[in-house]
Amino acid sequence: MAIGFVRSVHPPNAAEAAALELAAELTNQHAAGMRQLKRLFLELGDGAARVEQENRELIEFQRTGSGLPRRG
Repeated sequence: MAIGFVRSVHPPNAAEAAALELAAELTNQHAAGMRQLKRLFLELGDGAARVEQENRELIEFQRTGSGLPRRG
């Protein structure tokens, strides 16, 4: 099952420009969805348990919340 979290891969000399472009896109996303994602990444630590918890919460938030940020 592909979830599609990896959006793109860039060579080192293009990484900064790509990161800035992504940051600009993120500023246009729904605030509640961005807060939820930020909380997940900050609070859940590292490792397999984190990934499992992230997946559970992301799926539930997608079903009941404002939804995950989407590429416009």
